[in-house]
Order: sequence, then structure tokens, then C-alpha cells
Amino acid sequence: MAKTILYIITLFTISSCYTLNGISIPDNVTSYYVDNFDLKARNAPPLINQIFTEDLKNKINQQTKLVANDTEPDVEFKGEISRYDLEQLAPTRSEESSLNRLKVSISVEYINNKNNDLSWKQTFSQNYDFSPDQDLLSIQDQAIDDIYEQIIEQIFNKSFADW
Repeated sequence: MAKTILYIITLFTISSCYTLNGISIPDNVTSYYVDNFDLKARNAPPLINQIFTEDLKNKINQQTKLVANDTEPDVEFKGEISRYDLEQLAPTRSEESSLNRLKVSISVEYINNKNNDLSWKQTFSQNYDFSPDQDLLSIQDQAIDDIYEQIIEQIFNKSFADW
């Protein structure tokens, strides 16, 4: 029994990271910085980049022990809202759309200053489909919230989940 406990303790010590809710962050990573994401997408509402930046910060604050630090952070996030497009899908015989889609793409650069091999760049995209009976302005806030929630979850998992 004593050997089993020692073995478990040794395994935990060797891994030198903490795990919380399916995420795995090395012990030497204690701070993060999220730069203000740029707004490069045409036709996008103003300030959606600031909303995204704050939403990403909130996710990291709520689900990790990392501390925000804008000078020499261990990990950094930066990027831009690169696409904000409204598409009409599934046209009918009368050439009207039977479905509208809002597509948002966000280009992200993740910089791991403790281990550069873990750094990456990727564009994340999500859609929000809605009825042509609805006006984009009437569903826009909910659509952006839903899209951001999905994209932030993908960014978070790519950055901190030990897949």
C-alpha cells in the first residue's frame, strides 16, 4: 500500500502541472495577457472586438488560476475579428432565402513564452442560422454571444486542454 501511494505521489510530482475541469496547465505558467483584438471584418458592428476580448479574459479568469499580467506574461493571446458575413442559404423557387446565416471568423495567435513549441496561430469560425423572417439587428446580440461562446471554448481547449 505504501509503495502505491508513493508511486501516485511520484507521478503527480513528475507531471508538474495542475489539472482543473479537464484543463492542464504546467506549474511554470502562472500569468496571461489578452491583447485587444482588432476589428478587420467589414460590416461588423463596432465594439464587437472589445466584447470578444473581454469574454476571452473572463473565460480564463473563471476557469484557470492564471493571473492577468500585461508585462512579461507566460502566455498571450492576440488576433483579430477577420470575418463578419451574412449569407442567404437554401433559396426557394421564389428566390427568397429559407435560412440566413451569420458567419464570424476570428484569427488568433497564442504565444506560450515558457514553451514556444506550444505556440500556434489559427482562425476559428462559427455560424448562427436564423429565419429570414427575423431581422439581423433583432437577433444580432444573441447571435454574437452564441458564436463567441463556441469560439472561445475552442480557443480555450486548444490552449489549455491536454488532448
